[in-house]
Amino acid sequence: MIQGLIFNQCMVNAYPNGCCRKDTLLAKKCNNPNLVKQISVSLFMTADKSNLNEGVIELACIWVEQQQEYIGNFGAKLTPHQTALAVQVGVRQPECIRILTVERIPSPKDESLSKLAEKLNFLGPGTLGITLGYCIYVRDGYVDDRLLSHEFRHVYQFEESGSIQSFVGEYIQQLIQYGYELSPFEIDAREHEVSN
Repeated sequence: MIQGLIFNQCMVNAYPNGCCRKDTLLAKKCNNPNLVKQISVSLFMTADKSNLNEGVIELACIWVEQQQEYIGNFGAKLTPHQTALAVQVGVRQPECIRILTVERIPSPKDESLSKLAEKLNFLGPGTLGITLGYCIYVRDGYVDDRLLSHEFRHVYQFEESGSIQSFVGEYIQQLIQYGYELSPFEIDAREHEVSN
């Protein structure tokens, strides 16, 4: 682990509505945060694909946590039809899901995460939706049963994984090992898409 940068998983917090769980990750300050980020990017970019750098996963989880808070505050609850769709693809707690429709899916501001997303061809201008635990971003004009059922299946995968850190780590590892199209999580989500 990079000396001076310690990540701690702390308590599980609730969203303002009191429903959804999220893992809060706190990064303790180090003496030179820019150096830590540069080292983290370097370690990831040169890492063996079978051994993903834990620091990058932790940074990704922090970004996910920030997005969850935003979507939790501004996202919409599911309609009855959307709730039925979520249950159909296996979601156990559809009442926890929040959807936020946006013009563009936001990208991480952190350099290491941006490079990771670029390297994996993930979170680009063509991204239509992304699931972050119980929180989902969907691009305006693309909200339909096919996309929502795909994203709801990712919610199911998150529920099965038990935590954001576990889900994000496995998802990123799959993208690195198999690529987006052949990632087991993505194959599973496509197999559970409901046509419009």
